[in-house]
Amino acid sequence: MNIKFFKFEKSFKKKDYQVSFDIYWKVILNAVFIIIIISFIYGFSVFMEMNKDYVSSDVNMNEQVEKDRKTRIDKVLEYFSEREKKSEIILNSPSPVVDPSI
Repeated sequence: MNIKFFKFEKSFKKKDYQVSFDIYWKVILNAVFIIIIISFIYGFSVFMEMNKDYVSSDVNMNEQVEKDRKTRIDKVLEYFSEREKKSEIILNSPSPVVDPSI
């Protein structure tokens, strides 16, 4: 007696058109890494350019900053001296209202 088992036929044809997503994910990841690296390089170059400009203009700006500081300090001192004069005037003037409790 010969028993015949069900045999699977080997078919090498694709049943449906299937897209391999692995390739697209690799392309996307590589593109993102390249964009990140380019942005770091661009940011560093802009930083170095701004840093050079700041150092070169810093020498000229020191005198201007000192003048601005002195004028600000003078304004503040003038304000407090005026307040001191007003306080002295108020303390030295007699009170116009007589206290009824005395």
